[in-house]
Amino acid sequence: MSWLFWALQLLTCQIAFADLPVHCLHHEIIGSWKFVLGRPSGTRSSCGHLRPDSVDVQPGRDVLDAVDRELVVSLKDPNIAEAEAHPLGTWTMIYDEGFEVELGHLNFFAFSNFTFDVNEHGKHNISHCDQTMVGWYHNKDRTQFGCYYGTKIPTEEEMQLAVEMKSRHLCPSRKKPKTLLYQTKMSQRHQRKVIDKLAERIESESLGWKAKPMDKWNGLSMLQVNSYAGIKREKRTSEMLRQHGAALKTLEGRVKRRSFLRSSSVSQLGAALPEALDWTNVNGRSYVEEVMDQSECGSCYVASAMRMLTARHKIKQNDTSLSPWSISFPLQCSEYNQGCKGGYGILATKWSQEVGLLPAECMQYGSEGACQLECNLKELKGPRFRADNHRYVGSWYGEHGDKVEEIKAELYHNGPLILGLEPSEDFMWYSEGIYRSPGTSNLIHPTSGSEWERVDHAVLLVGYGEENGQKYWKLQNSWGEDWGEKGYFRIVMGENDSGIESIPEAADVVEDEQRGRQVNAFFQQQPKGQSMEAKELRIAEKIEKMLEGKLCHGSTASRRPFPGDSWDKLRHAASVVGHGAQAQIAPVAASQVARVLQKHGERHKRRRALNEEAKQIAMAVDMSIWALGMICEHQERNVGGDSTSAWKMWLSHMPPRCDREVGIKACSQLLQLVVKNHPVVTATEQLPRVLAILADSYKSRNSNSALDKDIAAAVAKAGAGTVKQLASSLPERQQKKLEQMLKDESRTDGNGMAPS
Repeated sequence: MSWLFWALQLLTCQIAFADLPVHCLHHEIIGSWKFVLGRPSGTRSSCGHLRPDSVDVQPGRDVLDAVDRELVVSLKDPNIAEAEAHPLGTWTMIYDEGFEVELGHLNFFAFSNFTFDVNEHGKHNISHCDQTMVGWYHNKDRTQFGCYYGTKIPTEEEMQLAVEMKSRHLCPSRKKPKTLLYQTKMSQRHQRKVIDKLAERIESESLGWKAKPMDKWNGLSMLQVNSYAGIKREKRTSEMLRQHGAALKTLEGRVKRRSFLRSSSVSQLGAALPEALDWTNVNGRSYVEEVMDQSECGSCYVASAMRMLTARHKIKQNDTSLSPWSISFPLQCSEYNQGCKGGYGILATKWSQEVGLLPAECMQYGSEGACQLECNLKELKGPRFRADNHRYVGSWYGEHGDKVEEIKAELYHNGPLILGLEPSEDFMWYSEGIYRSPGTSNLIHPTSGSEWERVDHAVLLVGYGEENGQKYWKLQNSWGEDWGEKGYFRIVMGENDSGIESIPEAADVVEDEQRGRQVNAFFQQQPKGQSMEAKELRIAEKIEKMLEGKLCHGSTASRRPFPGDSWDKLRHAASVVGHGAQAQIAPVAASQVARVLQKHGERHKRRRALNEEAKQIAMAVDMSIWALGMICEHQERNVGGDSTSAWKMWLSHMPPRCDREVGIKACSQLLQLVVKNHPVVTATEQLPRVLAILADSYKSRNSNSALDKDIAAAVAKAGAGTVKQLASSLPERQQKKLEQMLKDESRTDGNGMAPS
């Protein structure tokens, strides 16, 4: 029975995918900042971030072991950075998520701070644009590395604004997409209908390109197809644009809305350029790698970045036979991006500049990989290389210059580069011709400069040309050779269609003067088999103690087993153990949290009223449930033969009952697993248990209105008859709750999701 899987295709949890849940504009960063620098070291560290980074697991400022010094930095419009006793520097926004500063021989980068708030309407992310997360700094010759964080020194005007609006909620409500196409699984027949309508529109608007069904999209929803893009389409574009427009109106005449890190290396901008260019065919030679299929991994940003560096290396060395650079190295190992959940090409090249490059054979590409070396670094022959001069092409991000000529010059003089775009959904079915968005799709990508361009897919620009009087860009996609023009596509030039000319990015390749020392040091920090680092072992050992409440302190009267923010640290530990970076400790951690559940779980489920002491144990049990679910989902392979029993234990103790935030997360995880058609939750014998969990979660204190709607709609989609049959063995209380769900859902329009 797969009814629940099908129903939940309509209910994929609204979780931010790829980029970080933070939104800060250029004018909000301008001002004076206090940077607190930790003690530098000759070895680069993760500064407490996971590898790859995770939205849910961000380090606290106590990561800085010791403060080395404080530095007051003034960031001015459009790009000037000043600090006492330092040469004049520059700075840039990194999209809307962070900023990078160069001051003399020092480079700083950090993401802007964000937090989460959970209320009856769901989970909200809140941007704190006057603070940074823990970030990284290093000197120019890569011999000193450290961690830092920044706090903005407020002006009187900003202090007044802070009183009026302390923070900005990016997601004030959870509105489901209205189109079933975006939510339901596609078939060949379904695609054919879409293509027929699309063909009519292409012809009526004289767009000049063709579309075709794609076999690889069959069985996937548009939501799943969207995972092929590096930064997932947010469903609240109008809210983002409203904020952006309001900011521009408020600052009109005062803020130039542009920034840059450094100038492009294109010094011959005025030089004559050829009428056409194609790096895939230079006198019969191609400097570009074959088209790849990124699969269901949001890796387009790093695929385009590494393909760019590979092509530029081949061009510089005049050797098309050179091995490509590893895509998986920055994809699975970089703290600057979120792995298969997305990131930015400019940060992939920045990381490759600081750490270095590896040939592809040292870490082969895979959508379910890990940061694990597959070659012997000592056996690598010849010089080692790294990226250099990562930059936005032109002069600065959001610059008003002639982007077309700047992009063409960069492409001609230095080789392929990264372009970002946000195409409309019809782009998924492109097959040939010069692409142009239908209708008014371009309205969200104004040709004039702006602080923030919403771009969600990265591609590799390899050439340009003209056909029947229409100039175009030629780009390599990463969706396989069966898409588009054998994996490539052409798009109209000079119109900034789909934002294609908004944020061009580039970097160069140079010989590593340290001969790979930073790469070697990086892997020496990684745990290896049974000889993992003592730090990782300490994490594993502490999990059980924390979850069992063995770190209790204080008087009996206070009944507070954890001081201050320790519950937040406990949630942090529960998140960490399931992350891919913790593969080596997964079996140990699973065993430890399982023991907690065996010892306390059943007693916890039977209790109704909890005194304060029992409540603390109950919260520890909730953390154990969440941690075990995270490990089972993300580390199933590493847990090995014990995974089946671990899954069953997780289901038997679901849902969490005491910690509201954990309860919402765990139930959302269950919905996600059903969407993925995981056998442990969609097996016939498990469906009654899944229904029971949903019944217990519905309109409980550990749910919210948005989650309740998802649960009710899923149950209603199955139909009253199916639900009654599956629930026949459940307690009367749960059966009545399921009946109530059906009634509640039938009284709403349910976006067409009322029970059949």
